[in-house]
Amino acid sequence: MCGLMQIEMSGDTDDDVRSVLSDMWRFAQHYQIGYGTHEEASVWYIMDELGSRVRHSDDPSFVFVPFYYMDRGLSYSVGWPLHDMAPEEEVTRDYLPNVKGRQRDTHTYAWFGERNVEEDDLVAAYNKHATILSNAAAEPSEALLAALKRAEEARGRPSVPSPKRVLKVYTDMPTIAQAITSDISYTSADTPSPSSSSSSTSSSTTSSRPSQDTHYVIVDSLALADVFWPHAQLSASDFSSLPPHAMVSQFKGEKALVLKDLLLDTVTATYGSPRWLPESFNMETHLAELLGCVLSLDRKDADHTFILKPWNLARGIGHVITSSPACMIRIMETGPRVACKYLTRPALFDGVKYDLRYMVSVKSYAPLEIYVHKTFLLRFANKKFSMDELFDYEKHMTVMTFTPHHLKEVTHTQFKQDFTGGPEAWAKVEREIHDVIAKTFIAASLQGCALDQGTSRALYGVDILLDADMAPSLLEVNFNPNCVRLLQYEPQFFVQVFDLLFNSAPDEYD
Repeated sequence: MCGLMQIEMSGDTDDDVRSVLSDMWRFAQHYQIGYGTHEEASVWYIMDELGSRVRHSDDPSFVFVPFYYMDRGLSYSVGWPLHDMAPEEEVTRDYLPNVKGRQRDTHTYAWFGERNVEEDDLVAAYNKHATILSNAAAEPSEALLAALKRAEEARGRPSVPSPKRVLKVYTDMPTIAQAITSDISYTSADTPSPSSSSSSTSSSTTSSRPSQDTHYVIVDSLALADVFWPHAQLSASDFSSLPPHAMVSQFKGEKALVLKDLLLDTVTATYGSPRWLPESFNMETHLAELLGCVLSLDRKDADHTFILKPWNLARGIGHVITSSPACMIRIMETGPRVACKYLTRPALFDGVKYDLRYMVSVKSYAPLEIYVHKTFLLRFANKKFSMDELFDYEKHMTVMTFTPHHLKEVTHTQFKQDFTGGPEAWAKVEREIHDVIAKTFIAASLQGCALDQGTSRALYGVDILLDADMAPSLLEVNFNPNCVRLLQYEPQFFVQVFDLLFNSAPDEYD
């Protein structure tokens, strides 16, 4: 591989491997495999010596594409001329066939460095962008100041409950249907009880919801429903066709929260660049600014590692951690992403990285009425944290529920007891977390989430990461969060959510 990339071998295998990994993005190609789902996998490969020697041209003579032969499970690169070739005419290809317009020169930085774009121009673009965000933060709008004041005055204030009534619910989510109508048990082989140690148990534990009169019945027709809780996000036409009397578990404008690119726009349009949002860039619109930030940090010998996240995928799917500008540019070929500064000094629990999932119920965006549930989930990496091996999922990622990896379980009550300084110290940290959550939803209420919200309600999962100084950062806001683990700790959780959102009983639950 060193010969193919024309890298002079040092004699040290580790150094040579690092050189190849650093330079491979000039040679790598990719294709995606899957069945049309959001979990399509990107396969990166390098052509042989002949294919890798084909140079770039804006007016190429050839095109090369990957060809996957399913019968043998092999991939080939197939090329053909785009016009009649003259004798001894060079075979060339376009390295950026899908990139057009002004972004094209910026993308070529991955292969040619400053040949088409000056690094000083990239740094200048970043500095201009940072100044704009800084000015926005220094001059908050009157609407924002008023919203922050109302939020502080309303903190912890219960609303007056209305009498409960039996509601008919239509949902395509069996977990919810069962949770709100049955006396059920949730069993997990690795679920600790609140009094267990922080390590996972080997025996099966069971939690049961006490017998109670249900206030919800499941119906098989939307036309009969008082409450509609769908699994998938509704389109504009779906909203317009809903029965006028039915309450629904979504807001039409909530994409401003749950899509990572729009969440970035929502927060920066309201606050500029708040300390609780890692420095972030929409790579589709601000690639030059991202590269300028990377170069600026590198010139200061500061860490310039970013995590690249797909706009609309959860569970760590498609996330890439890198400090390589070439990698950042090439990863864009697999789909749109936001780039967020990677936290190099996260808070650690027994030496491993962790984050927190808070459940937030929203009854209204105008006026804003939200409730943060006291029970939160903890998610842990499996390996001791360090700023190396950035490709090691179990060291740098925390979502293990949907993977074959070990799932470490610690309840929120046990975490508070084990927290340095105990529950009182944690209460101070959690107040800051609640401030971040409140400010996020205030931004959403000011930037468009209040559309058609008369019969809308919603439950979101808000992911928070703490740094070594216990300062919280917002990671993302999740639509229709998976609550299976939470139900193992709190079997009544969805009953509480439904009572809160649809039967108005906020003072009865945590």
